[in-house]
Amino acid sequence: MKKVIIIFLVLFNISFAYCQEKPIDEVFTITLPKGTEKLTLQQFRDFSATKFSHTTEYLADDLYYKNNGLGISFRNMSESKIGKTSLESQQKAMPAYLKMNNAITVIDSKIITVNGIKFLIIKYKEYTDNFIRVTSDYDKNNRLLLGHIQYIDSDSTKANQFLQDLLNSMHFKSI
Repeated sequence: MKKVIIIFLVLFNISFAYCQEKPIDEVFTITLPKGTEKLTLQQFRDFSATKFSHTTEYLADDLYYKNNGLGISFRNMSESKIGKTSLESQQKAMPAYLKMNNAITVIDSKIITVNGIKFLIIKYKEYTDNFIRVTSDYDKNNRLLLGHIQYIDSDSTKANQFLQDLLNSMHFKSI
């Protein structure tokens, strides 16, 4: 059983590696919460280095923002060459995958529906930093949104409010 989970996790990560990214405005309409500032990759790296104890891998094509001490990133993706992975499958696999890193503690994992869109929300802590990982379900064109909110313990309420405001403003574009 352990081998099956590891194989699934490897395939799951490969599937994201082969995804084609699309500009966020081609997939979703989003109204970012007030005070959200768009950052370049370097600005985001600099912000993260001063705010958080641990920085993650950043991709040049991701979209980066900060808001009131929160670090936010988005990535739009299309169905991978391997195929779709349901939110339910991801919900089972991602906590196990994250826990492979001994520095990560998974706090919560749930699927919610907002504005008719299903989202997988995984909250976890890595070292002393907190993360909210948001994955949307696929739209009718097999595209999805992956986002992360990074924050310190004292910003937990702000991060959860930002997430709620963000999800309430999101709608798939019908292209």
